[in-house]
Amino acid sequence: MALSVGGLASGLDTTNIISKLIELERKPVTLLENKKNTLDTQFSSWQDVNKKLYALETAVNAINKKSEFIGVTSSFANNNSLSTQTVLTATASSSAASGTYTIKVSSLAKAEKEVSQGFSSTSSTLGIGVGTLTITVGSKTTRIDVNSSNNTLDGIKTAINNSNAGVTASIINDGSSYRLSITGTATGADNKITIQDNLQGGFAGLPLFSWTKSQSASNASIELDGISISKSSNVVTDVIDGVTLNLQSAGSGAITFASDTSKVKQNILNFVNAYNDVLSFIKDQFTYDTNKKTTGGPLFGNNTLMSIQQKLRGIVSDAVPGLSGSYTYLSQIGIRTGEDGRLSINDSELSDALRNDYSGVSKLFTEFGSSTDTNVTYVTHSEKTKGGTYEVRVSGGVVQLRKSGTSAWHDATGSGNYWTGGSGYDEEGLKVSLNSLSNGSYGSVTVSLGVAEQLTTDIKYLTDKSYKGLIFAEEEDIQKRTKDVNDQIDGLNLRINKKEEGLKRKFTSLEVVMSKLQSQGSYLNQQLTNLNNVSAARRR
Repeated sequence: MALSVGGLASGLDTTNIISKLIELERKPVTLLENKKNTLDTQFSSWQDVNKKLYALETAVNAINKKSEFIGVTSSFANNNSLSTQTVLTATASSSAASGTYTIKVSSLAKAEKEVSQGFSSTSSTLGIGVGTLTITVGSKTTRIDVNSSNNTLDGIKTAINNSNAGVTASIINDGSSYRLSITGTATGADNKITIQDNLQGGFAGLPLFSWTKSQSASNASIELDGISISKSSNVVTDVIDGVTLNLQSAGSGAITFASDTSKVKQNILNFVNAYNDVLSFIKDQFTYDTNKKTTGGPLFGNNTLMSIQQKLRGIVSDAVPGLSGSYTYLSQIGIRTGEDGRLSINDSELSDALRNDYSGVSKLFTEFGSSTDTNVTYVTHSEKTKGGTYEVRVSGGVVQLRKSGTSAWHDATGSGNYWTGGSGYDEEGLKVSLNSLSNGSYGSVTVSLGVAEQLTTDIKYLTDKSYKGLIFAEEEDIQKRTKDVNDQIDGLNLRINKKEEGLKRKFTSLEVVMSKLQSQGSYLNQQLTNLNNVSAARRR
């Protein structure tokens, strides 16, 4: 329980005295609290760095793989400019090549249709009422049981639709009667329909239904660049590599596939903006105002942040490792680094580069592998693979790799056709396929890691906690130091609180003692006064 100190006896402002003494004692706590606030601000700043790097990672993920970097648009020009019918639509994947094809659709693929004779009712019992309806579509035969529970036109229609026979049944009202219509669910000449029944109509031994073919099963007939092609479906996926054709009507025209440079340019712009956002944040941290003698941010002078800045600048300004050809630097396609480290885009130069060498531009951003020997195929690489050229040989049935320009061969791991570069070397994680394991030299494999691919790996090592990288280490260190400071503050506060209680007790004791002394002094004064009065009376 807190003690109350008043100073009534001593006349001292003991409350203020104790407050001033404790205020002096709390100065180390104030210094520690300021230190804690600084650590909290630094931790928050590292979280901001993380967020901006995540945004950069999202941007580079749109251009770090060929399948994501390359976009293809398609268009169809009808030879009949007056026609309002759509002959076809084409969808191109990233693997589709640019080019123009002439195409003619002579006929569409069709499903067979069979229509029965007319009946007076959809709900009346048909024929004898018991038996089997057999439907064959192509090579698949389905038998449908008919009995008293379903021996009506409606009942047989439902039974057919529930049979998974590869057909769809419906009822057509022709104005004077009801007909059962059966349509195949698959198009193509191989999906002809045959229907048999032993349901028996009004005359013994005769089938209940008689059928008329209203549409024959047939293939689509097309001509591509003068080559005649027959397909069972109107959705054609295996004529032009990476392209799906949706045939819709007869006609002719030209299909054009072109690189989607607008999408690529936007993705590159997104990357540049995200990169500049990171660099601007770092620059703001390192700014120093010589007039005010103040620093820009809580991470001013931080070596880890400097290292991140230098790493990012190096990736975007250096030549792409392992890459040769017209473009090996971003600056060669109009993406340049300014004095402040930020990137800028010359739209005209970038557009020219995309138009003149689309593949070369993509290699600046993505990973790319090639080999000089037809017996060796580049398969993939890991995050630890370094860009460059690696010589390949087989010695004693074991695949070996070495970086060009070095002398030491290193055993790869694997078996059969697939082998991977050994751990601890530049070729670690490089996976290749060999057609032969006969001893000898097999040329070389070149791996180039584009700017976006490099950034993807480096940002992951910086931000992903599972890697315990630089930012993780910084945040962990701040958390540890913050805990130490909190422990010190708690310890000092405990000691100060005890000292405050001690001072209050001492001053309270002082007040008690002084109060007693004052009481004793008053008593003695009173006694002396009484004695003086008695003495004076006697003298009279």
